[in-house]
Amino acid sequence: INQFDIVKPTIVCIVSSKNGFLTPSIAVNDNRIQAFSLFTYTMAGEQFIPSKDGTQLYVKQFHAVQPKAQVLILHGYLEHCLRYTEFAEYLNGQGISVTTYDFRGHGKSGGDRPVIRKWEEYEEDLMAVRATLNPQLPTFVLGHSNGGLCTL
Repeated sequence: INQFDIVKPTIVCIVSSKNGFLTPSIAVNDNRIQAFSLFTYTMAGEQFIPSKDGTQLYVKQFHAVQPKAQVLILHGYLEHCLRYTEFAEYLNGQGISVTTYDFRGHGKSGGDRPVIRKWEEYEEDLMAVRATLNPQLPTFVLGHSNGGLCTL
């Protein structure tokens, strides 16, 4: 917002829950702010969700206002989802919402540090996180390293 010379802007942010995900809305009295906010305002949310076996998964979401698409990012082995914050904010600036999560045994998620007992657990985790996405938006999956393997 400091990129503009703004005098007394009025910004109202209303967040509602619809179909299990957050929907941010913004009302602004200055056209420059409204145009700026259209794609670059970020509503970040975090939650813990249970996987099929009850393991708690940490999910971080970065919501663009009026998104045109969404990306689900899967991190690499021995990483955590918050390493992708800057990239998620960049994508928000392009009108793309981002969801990322810590694999079991990584970051803030539950589970033994890091142990892969069977790949089906990772698939079940991915399906649990996928349920938090907006079904109305085109969805892309980006996996880095081990995350790329999990997308297969």
